[in-house]
Amino acid sequence: MKYIYCGNRITIISQNLYNYKKKNIKGLGQVDSYRKNYKADIYAFQEYPEWGRGKTFYTTFYGNEGENKGSVNETKNLWNVYFPWSDFPQRYWSEVDVHFNSVKIRIINVHITSIYQDQLRLVLLKRLEQLKNKSVILLGDFNAAFSYQTENVVQGSDSFLTLITDIGYKEICGKEEDNKDPHYTYALKRSKTKLWEKKKLDHIFISSKLDKVGWKMDVEYIDKVNINSEQIIGIKPTDAFTDHSGMKLVIES
Repeated sequence: MKYIYCGNRITIISQNLYNYKKKNIKGLGQVDSYRKNYKADIYAFQEYPEWGRGKTFYTTFYGNEGENKGSVNETKNLWNVYFPWSDFPQRYWSEVDVHFNSVKIRIINVHITSIYQDQLRLVLLKRLEQLKNKSVILLGDFNAAFSYQTENVVQGSDSFLTLITDIGYKEICGKEEDNKDPHYTYALKRSKTKLWEKKKLDHIFISSKLDKVGWKMDVEYIDKVNINSEQIIGIKPTDAFTDHSGMKLVIES
């Protein structure tokens, strides 16, 4: 299935729904409520609920015509080259094509889980190499922050994201952001120190080819759904159900 948009504006939301181990018990009802409260043309969900099949979540897209699980075939082939002894964990990955103003855009929705962290990072970098001359939007929960986007620097995470930019992909951030004032999307209270640690784990990147099209692109953050939004923006949550803030990409041609 392809998404086709003929107007001069398209909106895409990326959101981790916090369904790992069924922590978000509202499940699919919460998805419907989210889509009602936060409008977009395309939703890229991580930890989308899937009840009754043992594994409780997966990565998927939602559009005007309903859910679109997208394709993983090309990425699966890459995985089999580097890790032929194990199955590709496809519930952490999804890709779809969008046609916007006669431009074909590949959207890659990833959830870089710690379970397959090194494998998924390698396959993602190889996949981005394959697509570097195409129009691409890469988004999702990377479980990684640049050194200036976290209060506790993890050098491996910074190196991983830097490699994405080295291939030719550019991070799209909010208007108020810079390398001294990032917008955090996740906050964790450390059990030993009882101190809060904030970081930006969710990102949106675009390929250099898409950047050269010259469209206006802005990112807005959906913090109200984050159960720890008081730590991130100093405001108590009102629609909270997840531990990640959402990101809304607005593209105007």
